[in-house]
Amino acid sequence: MSKEITVQLGQSLVDIAVQELGSAEGLIDILRANPSIEHADELTPGTKLIIDSPPINIEVAGFFSNKEIICLLYTSDAADD
Repeated sequence: MSKEITVQLGQSLVDIAVQELGSAEGLIDILRANPSIEHADELTPGTKLIIDSPPINIEVAGFFSNKEIICLLYTSDAADD
């Protein structure tokens, strides 16, 4: 089962992997499902991504899903502070 998500401002692929799949390891699965991503560190807000892998860690993914939390682990702006 796959689903489509929309990239939010400041989100990275690692953020999305943790939020949707429960682990940063899901980054590879997201890249495989979205071959049009050329630069993993430069996502444009509003971009649609396909998530077609089952969660790696259901508890972590469920935490974000149930609370409708958007995960922002790291942004380049945070590094400048």
